[in-house]
Amino acid sequence: MTNDKIKTQQAKNYKNFGLAVLIIVGIIIFFLVIGAIAHYGFLHGVADSAGVNSPAYKAGVAFGYSFGMMVIFYFQSGLFFGNLLALVASLEKRNVFYLVLLHGLLGWYYVVYYALTRKSLSINY
Repeated sequence: MTNDKIKTQQAKNYKNFGLAVLIIVGIIIFFLVIGAIAHYGFLHGVADSAGVNSPAYKAGVAFGYSFGMMVIFYFQSGLFFGNLLALVASLEKRNVFYLVLLHGLLGWYYVVYYALTRKSLSINY
């Protein structure tokens, strides 16, 4: 493989990785904005007539608690690291964006598959 092909491939990989990171950051920002809007509305009295005793409020509290516990589990269990590692491994092996996203969703399963099927560890420039 010539140096020009390697540099072109690396440029594609960096572009795809950047897009994947932007999508992940966009999803996180989306959830933060929705949470901030809900919090602002609650603080300024935008609620139904029953207030904090309403079924909607209780369901929102239960959902918020469950979502928070899910996020804590996601980070503490290492699933987040597995997803990022799968994204990087997939970019190293392929340059197809939808496959990179699929492998990122598969997480540790793809990391194990990648470790078992890769041919070499070093790249000669």
